Amino acid sequence: MLTFEKVLEVFTDQLRKDQLYEMVQTSHGYTLVAWEENRSQWYSVEIQKTPADLLTALLDIYANFLEDEITKNER
Repeated sequence: MLTFEKVLEVFTDQLRKDQLYEMVQTSHGYTLVAWEENRSQWYSVEIQKTPADLLTALLDIYANFLEDEITKNER
């Protein structure tokens, strides 16, 4: 069975490497937040309603991270 904890366990190292995103436990559930370094503010906050939603969001973030790594952020 897919749980939030299992998804987070898989992506823990990735979240440590990618300084733009954080997972925060709120009173409404797991929340994915994104940081804008140049403006020093959060630019995205998304509640993850199910473990499948969290998995999809973190897979997207991971794909973007790898693309930036490969292209040196010059697309």
